[in-house]
Amino acid sequence: MRTGALRVEAVISIALLASMLAAGCALFSPAFPLHGECPAYAERPEPVNITEAEECPACVECPEPVNPTEEELKRFLREDTTNMNPRTEDYLCLHYTRDFVANAEAAGYRVGVAFLNFFNGQGHSMAVFEVDGELVFIDVEKDSFMIGEETLRLAFEAQGRRIRHLVVIW
Repeated sequence: MRTGALRVEAVISIALLASMLAAGCALFSPAFPLHGECPAYAERPEPVNITEAEECPACVECPEPVNPTEEELKRFLREDTTNMNPRTEDYLCLHYTRDFVANAEAAGYRVGVAFLNFFNGQGHSMAVFEVDGELVFIDVEKDSFMIGEETLRLAFEAQGRRIRHLVVIW
């Protein structure tokens, strides 16, 4: 799906920039895995110019992503193993979120990315789903979730980190 691939590329670019600005991270080379017939990140051998009237010649038609039900989300969280990836200097919350989002999109779910900026200058990224009209924030690295923006704020305040800015990109 052309718009989905472009959205993912934009999210990754924004996420990389936000991460570097918020955490002062060094520049790194991201790895973009392919997932089944509907790759979340597709590498193209040559640039493709697309206009409004054209169809992307290399794209595979994928079904529209859907919001998961509560049971589907619980099952997906149990089955996804992204949180087991080892944390290193070059694999941080942004990378956990990127890989988790790729897996969720490959499974057909509508998923967003939340970027948090704290008053102490630190930043964090999380995955976001909409379930029954509520936002569900997934802290992929910690394999935990919070339902609703207020719960998210309270959870981080309990850790001594007040959220200054919260941006969700779908």
